[in-house]
Amino acid sequence: MPVTLQSENGRELLTTEEVARRLGITPKALATRRYRRQLPKFVKVGAAVRYPVADLEAWINSSTPKLEGAPSEAAAS
Repeated sequence: MPVTLQSENGRELLTTEEVARRLGITPKALATRRYRRQLPKFVKVGAAVRYPVADLEAWINSSTPKLEGAPSEAAAS
């Protein structure tokens, strides 16, 4: 059963693997986009990177991000 992590202010946090799965990209591609600052805010928990769910969902809903290398809607048709 997955463990739900929360930040100090009680917000739910997702792992790199969970975010990559939601966006349909690999964890390595996600790390590259994080390095290029093409993603919403993230937090460090020790050496681990975590993404607040609310920030990720707001980013997805506000910008409908176009991620390089991610499958496009046209390709899915």
